[in-house]
Formats: sequence, C-alpha cells, structure tokens
Amino acid sequence: MTISHPQAATSSTFDDQTVMTLLMEALMPASNAHEHRWGDKLNALRHALLYALCYKQARNNVMLTQKIIQSSLPLACFVELYREALAQQWEEVAYKPMEDYLSNLHGFDRLQINAPVPWSQETLNQHGYLIRQLGIFHQDFSQTPLIDG
Repeated sequence: MTISHPQAATSSTFDDQTVMTLLMEALMPASNAHEHRWGDKLNALRHALLYALCYKQARNNVMLTQKIIQSSLPLACFVELYREALAQQWEEVAYKPMEDYLSNLHGFDRLQINAPVPWSQETLNQHGYLIRQLGIFHQDFSQTPLIDG
C-alpha cells in the first residue's frame, strides 16, 4: 500500500497503534505502589514511541520492526525522532506524546532540544532505567505466543 498523504492513513495508523498498545499493556506484569510511578513513566515512553513510529511508518511507507523500535530507544535517538517530527511538521497526535515524555523526564530541558547541551546524569539514568525495563518487556513480549496452538 502506498500512502501519498500522511493524513490519509492517520486513523488506521493510530488504530493499529492502539491495538499494539493495548496488547502490550495486557501483557505487562502487575506492579506495586512503588513501581506504579515508574510504570506510568514507562507507559508514557512506550506510548510516545509507538505513536511516533506508527506515524513515521505510515508517512514513509516502511515496515515497523522490533529492531526499529529498539534502535529508537536511546535518548539521543528518541530526541532525534522528536526533532524529525517537528522539522517535518508531523501531526500533533504523532509528536505530542514524545513532547510530554521529554517534558516530564527529570533534568531534561526541552527548550534546549536543538542546542548541543549535554543531558544531566540524572536524565540519562532515568531514561536508561526505563529503556532497560522496556527492553526486558520487549524480550518477554517477543517470546510470548499470541495464539495457542
């Protein structure tokens, strides 16, 4: 399927993303109150990444793979994806979750997004912890049979 205009595929793109998100959330282990705060941040990261990558997939007519998801997880790559979204004027629904995630990432100054300012160690530690948790989940997710048979 060739998509000539990104808005033409927006509805189905985000329907696909919603299905992926709901499936991933259903497979997430239950968390206690202490882990709930980190779970919210992890959900925000996952939500932001999936919305952006699903939009990019539809816009560029490329397949979304686990390799693409994992290569987008490091903070520098995530920020670069956000910059791409702004530069190419993606729809707000595609980049806003990324903006929200970055705005809530401790020590990250979203106003300095294009400046060569190094991120604080706390920012790197927090994002690193979250992507490790997401990586563990993705490993479990990829090994979970979706159809019993």
